[in-house]
Amino acid sequence: MSAHSGAESTTTAVVTAAEFESWTLAPTLMPSADHTNSTYTRPPSLYDKHIPKALQPKIIYLGKPHYQPHSSDISDPGPAIDRYFFQLCKRPDVFKLLTGTVRDDLRSRWEIILELISNLNIQNEQDVRFAEKLVAEIVYKLSSLLLFDLSKDQLENFGKWIALASRSNTETGTNADFLLGLHGKDAILERDSRNSSQSRCEGIWPLLEHLDLDFMQYIVIVECNNLRLGNPMGYLALLLLSCLTQKVQVDLWPQAQCHGCGEFRESHMVQFGHAPVQSPLDSPIASAYGLTAVPLHSEAAIVHQEIGRVFGLVLENHEPSDIVRDATEDLRGRPNDFGNFADLVREPMRNLLLSLEEVQTIKVLDQFCDKDDLLKDIMWWINRMRDIFVQACSQLIGHNLTFCIVTSYNDSYFFQRNRQTGEITMSPLQQVSKKGHIIQRAVLCSEAFYDSKDRSQLNEELVTNETR
Repeated sequence: MSAHSGAESTTTAVVTAAEFESWTLAPTLMPSADHTNSTYTRPPSLYDKHIPKALQPKIIYLGKPHYQPHSSDISDPGPAIDRYFFQLCKRPDVFKLLTGTVRDDLRSRWEIILELISNLNIQNEQDVRFAEKLVAEIVYKLSSLLLFDLSKDQLENFGKWIALASRSNTETGTNADFLLGLHGKDAILERDSRNSSQSRCEGIWPLLEHLDLDFMQYIVIVECNNLRLGNPMGYLALLLLSCLTQKVQVDLWPQAQCHGCGEFRESHMVQFGHAPVQSPLDSPIASAYGLTAVPLHSEAAIVHQEIGRVFGLVLENHEPSDIVRDATEDLRGRPNDFGNFADLVREPMRNLLLSLEEVQTIKVLDQFCDKDDLLKDIMWWINRMRDIFVQACSQLIGHNLTFCIVTSYNDSYFFQRNRQTGEITMSPLQQVSKKGHIIQRAVLCSEAFYDSKDRSQLNEELVTNETR
């Protein structure tokens, strides 16, 4: 075969899963200086505290991908890649066009974005937000391939039309870092018009006009934290807290102490029984999306495996004797594990750790010589992780969404909300350094899209029935 024919066969080859993996392998980021190591979190706001009890989360479960029901390694992003290409093959007209210049254009665009990320100077959570918005640009295109019946012209001009976007939250006092969703109608039509006048490519709006933008403008919340808050020990504290919510009564949500105050009048009416709470509806096929809950009482082995894995990640970066933080007090001289919530869960957490010593799959516990020091380190994180949990769930409730990504860029996880039961399901800890991480995000984005679409259709049916 000639060199020319070999080159030709390469350009006409359809993109593979392995290529998408390598083209979307994101860089790991490091803090630019010691002063970036903040572990400050926002305490619950008045808005958070006034959320009606009927809407507050009541229990936390670890979750496994619903498309991976028989595997115990729930942290492996590989199945997400399989899921992505399974969905992509359902659009054969799109899949077969991912060759030649289209294929090369995708690769070059993503390489440029990843290079920009690798050059970032990370000082605080705002820089993490900027990095995550760059990641989202890759996620949007990956998701668009799954969501829309794109034409050859639209694929060849992938960077000229707009559909999914990073959107700011305009609510005062409860600002999420950003939200994923559809661009506004006017912005999409304006870009389509400009492309048409310049003969650049056909418009994208005909593929979107059937969607209810009230539901589709926001589909996923992205809460960004400082790099230091991505410490695996923080996630471990939250994972152990999820176990406690299934074993003992834990009041996860802070309560407002403000009888007679004039703020959030509607919430007060609900709290004191003067007005009913109408819980929003879940998608009719919510079980087909995102995560399946892993109850501790029936699938303890999977939960224990994730606990052991995260313990291992902690030990990769710290010697056992160095696990406990040197700084045991905050800047105001208070212990970092102070407060009613920490006091409430301290003894149940101690008992939980003692019970885990008997679990054969968590042998890394043996490397901690002093279990009191381990408890101290977990309690060091417990208030921070509760703050993050409350803030994320408050956003889910306020925007009536199902999915929220909590990220410190290098490490992340996401929450999935069940409105009817008050359950929150949390994903395994995800690491940006793993192949398939960005594709995993694209799968989540596409499932959030379908979840919002299903809920919009259900809402339309309810409105139609009420007006008959």
